[in-house]
Amino acid sequence: MLETGNNKNQSVLSIRFSADGFSFCAGGKQKNVKFTKPDRSFRRAMAVCMCEGDVWEEYNTITVQIDDDMSSLIPASIFSDQECNEILKFNYPTLDFSKYHIHSDYLEGFDITNVYAVNNDLYNFIKENFPFAETSHIFSRLVQESLRSSRAKDNRELWINISGSTMYASVTKGGALLLANRFPISTAGDVLYWVGSIYNSYNLSQQTVPLWISGDTIYTDALKERIAVCNTFSL
Repeated sequence: MLETGNNKNQSVLSIRFSADGFSFCAGGKQKNVKFTKPDRSFRRAMAVCMCEGDVWEEYNTITVQIDDDMSSLIPASIFSDQECNEILKFNYPTLDFSKYHIHSDYLEGFDITNVYAVNNDLYNFIKENFPFAETSHIFSRLVQESLRSSRAKDNRELWINISGSTMYASVTKGGALLLANRFPISTAGDVLYWVGSIYNSYNLSQQTVPLWISGDTIYTDALKERIAVCNTFSL
């Protein structure tokens, strides 16, 4: 999992909770704690957070990113708060709503809402310790950034974020979303396979269609050998 945030402002704290680890960025300092085995209860991530002294300084702005795989993108024009549970239940039939709090992120300017589930213990931990934090899902940020970029440049782009055992991917064209999905990964070979499959499935040229990637250098180095225009970014 990547360190989150690229802020150097001493008054801003960015933190990310993932089953695969915990990371934060504050005042130009970044720290990333990776877990050998995923912890879907998020208890280890919360415990690590409690032990990080820099997290508990005074900050004017705090942002929290949730990195979990239970999320669904839908057209905002047909979305209502009352339909959140039904949307997630349709895509995740075994989801136990008694154990999760339902959130949503509106991607302003693109008529898209990302509905996602947050573990109740993690939700309560955030509310208790960071009551004024702005909370969002990592996939929301990736999709929104890819849409903004392709709209500004009026071209096709592939954006991916590699976080632990998951690769998030977004294909956009001129501000329109063509693909938004997540893929399981365990090695750099898995990333190469999925990226190659996306380029092939959407008839994207590896010579001209740019790839934007957020992830460890083991992935970026392998992709730069195969994709002509390969850029890195930080969420």
